[in-house]
Order: sequence, then structure tokens, then C-alpha cells
Amino acid sequence: MLSYCIFLFAWLFPPGLYTGYVREPDLMFLDPSTFIFYTSCVMAFLLGVRTNRFLGNEARTKSVVGISVHTPFLYLCVPVLLGTVCCCIYLKLLGGKINLLGLLAAQDGNAIKMAGQVGQLETGRWSSSLLMLTAILWWASFRAKQLRLKGAAKNTFRILFLLGVLVDTATCVATVDRTNLMPLIAGLAVVFLFSRASSENVKLYKITLFGLGSMAVVVAFFFAIAVLRGDAALRLLIMGFLGYTIVSYNRMAALLLGVMHDSYEGRGAFLFPFLRAGYFDSLFHLSNRFNWPSSFSVWLSAFGSVSSAGLNPAFNFYSTFGDLYSDLGWLALVYLFVLGVSVGYLWSRFRAGKTFALVLYPWCAFWILFWPGFNILFDVRALEITKMALALVVYDQLRIRYVRETAETEATTASGLSLFEPAATGLEGRLL
Repeated sequence: MLSYCIFLFAWLFPPGLYTGYVREPDLMFLDPSTFIFYTSCVMAFLLGVRTNRFLGNEARTKSVVGISVHTPFLYLCVPVLLGTVCCCIYLKLLGGKINLLGLLAAQDGNAIKMAGQVGQLETGRWSSSLLMLTAILWWASFRAKQLRLKGAAKNTFRILFLLGVLVDTATCVATVDRTNLMPLIAGLAVVFLFSRASSENVKLYKITLFGLGSMAVVVAFFFAIAVLRGDAALRLLIMGFLGYTIVSYNRMAALLLGVMHDSYEGRGAFLFPFLRAGYFDSLFHLSNRFNWPSSFSVWLSAFGSVSSAGLNPAFNFYSTFGDLYSDLGWLALVYLFVLGVSVGYLWSRFRAGKTFALVLYPWCAFWILFWPGFNILFDVRALEITKMALALVVYDQLRIRYVRETAETEATTASGLSLFEPAATGLEGRLL
């Protein structure tokens, strides 16, 4: 609904004000086809989510609610510490290739961005450590709520967790990449809101305040990175903010109206981007088999497509639904229905505390919030998130045992945990 409200804001945005800031005609204002298509996409996705109730997934989530772990402090801290150290090494390697502090201090972050796009900041496998740390932080924040550490263990873990968040944030800021920073914030917010909403003394106004606070943090980081990239003027900041929220829907409207055509439309370039890059392409050579363009070619061609339609070429996002329309037309509704089923299933597994969903569902939640951007769900970064999810699944299989809810669990409570106490209870769980 938050993403839908952003669309409505775009659809109703005053065209004169829009043109004044973005410097292009407003094609989406009160356009019926744009409204019908976007609303249909959201309904198709929600219908897929609802389908999980008919498949019985909702009922099954109520059976497993707690965990039992030996040495819970070490169980939580080892992955967080490992991820933080790896990300620090990655940040140090980046600093050895380019003067990050000097360029950021000079508000020349665009030079860093361009260096990354042309491969100057290539660090091999170490580049995966940023998303690895992000996934670990999502997982650890949920597990920490279940284990309820006490005393010194709780305080020490909080310090280590905060350090991981700071290192992750610093790495994203150093590379001036919003699309790596926003998933971190969104995922942590999802875990926190879920834990708050699941408590017995939940207060709606507290959840609302936290949600608004999270949005304020996202906006603050957005503007901070914009300033580091040299967009310090108020007009440029506003134009950049509009560019990452509502401008993409004007491009979607241009596609629907036939005013704009993508250079690679109808070739599946936007459906599963990870298939035409990285491991899959190197192993199976899918780009050559299906004549798919490279990720860089797709990104670069979008500027020309936008410019040829008489729109501002500074913004080349079509929105997620615009990307899908470019490849599938109205068949995008089928694609979104299938994704709705998949995301609904991950949500049910997330509620049950299943490891793979603790990593993959926050990524899906960010994808929903990022509908004004591009179809990031199957971006190359999704491969790194999935690999970390699988690693954590193996780790949890070795370390934890799930506890089934019974009538007696309400009477079972966790005693205070010392730093290395051998067991802990989960949310409404019972020690085995």
C-alpha cells in the first residue's frame, strides 16, 4: 500500500510543478491507462499473495515458533563478526583503488560512481561481502529477538550488531550506491516492525512512529548521498528525490501510450537480469544463446530511449511495472501473479522463522518498496543474497532445533542468560 500511495502521489502530482522541476512533459497526470495498468499489476500481485491461503501455507506457519540453541551468544556473534570483518576488508580494498575520502569530501561522488560502472573498483569475490553482511544483519536481528539475550551477552551483541550496521552503511556511502543502502534499512525495519506487531502489548502509534522514522532515515541518507555526489543545490535535491520516486511512472506512462519504446523491448531483458550476467551467463552462455544484451547495454540504451521520447534523459528508470510492460505487455499481470504466490510463501516462512525466508523476504519487501525504481528482485545482487541465505540455512541446521508450539509453552519462560549459557528459548518457544 505504501508503494501504491507513491504511485497515486505521482499520478496526482501537479503537472506544472512536475515540468518545472523535472523539465519534461507530464504524461501520467490523471491518465486512465496508467492508472488501470498500475492498479491491475498491484491486484495481480496481491491475488498471488492471497493464493497462499488456499495452498495451506498460512495454516502451517503456526506450528513452528521457537528455537533452541547452545551458546546463543556465539551463535549470533560469529556470523555478524565474520561478515563485518569481510566488509571492512572490502572497504579497505576499495580505498586502495581510489581516493574515496578525498572525492567524498570534495562532493565528487559521481567520479566514484562512474569508476564502479567502468570496472575500476573491481575487487573480485570481496565485492560480495557487502550484501553478505546485509543478509547476516537481517538474519541476526530476527534471531536475536527470538533468543532474548540478557545482561552482558545482550549488550555485547548490540555493540557488535551496531558495528556491523555502521560498516555496511559506510561501505554503501563510500560507493555512493543507494540501491545497496536502502535494502539494509528496509530489511531491518521489516524485522523490527514484525517483532513489534507480534508482541502482546503492541501499540499502533509506536509502530506508525517507527515506520515514519524509518522513512525519514531513508530520505536523510538519500539526500546525504546526493550531496556527496555534488547535488548540493536545493533544486537539484528536489529533482533527484522526484527522480527516484515518481519520475519513473512518467516513463511507464510513455510506454503505455506508445510514445516511448525501449531498444530491447520484448526480449526478456528485464524479467530475470541475473541470467544474463555473472555465474549463470559464464556457465551457460545464455546471453549468446538468446541474443540478450549485457546489463550495461540495457542501462545505457535506456538513456537514448528516454531522450527520443522527449523526456529528460537524466532519469532512465521505467519503474518495475514499466520494465515488465516493455517485455511482456499486459502479460506482466501473469508474471506478477506468480511472484505474488512466491512472495506470499516467503512471508509465511518468514513468520515461522525459517532461515532462508529471514534473508529472502526482506529482499522481496525492498523490491516492493522499490517498485518506482527498476525490477531489482532478480538483479545480480539477488544471487549474492540467495547464496548467503543458503549458507545460513546450513549454519542453522547445524546449530538450532525448532520448537513446536503446545499448550504448555505459555508457561515456559527464559531464565537470564550469561555470556556463554548453553541454551535459550525462542518467541513463545520451549527448551528441548
